[in-house]
Amino acid sequence: MDKIREFREAKGIRQSELAMRLGVSQNTVSQWETGTRVPRVDMLKKIADLFGCTVDDLLKLENKPGA
Repeated sequence: MDKIREFREAKGIRQSELAMRLGVSQNTVSQWETGTRVPRVDMLKKIADLFGCTVDDLLKLENKPGA
């Protein structure tokens, strides 16, 4: 989920700080950012609230023709 890294870096937040704010380990945040794990739906909402964006922004959902 590259978007989590993009939003985190844009806010100037370290992985460890994001992890602390969300109550997860730094390793978990790293795994989200590398795509080896995906945050639970409830965690996506917390991340979106923290960054002031929507879950759609995090997931980078786009309307694609024919989809």
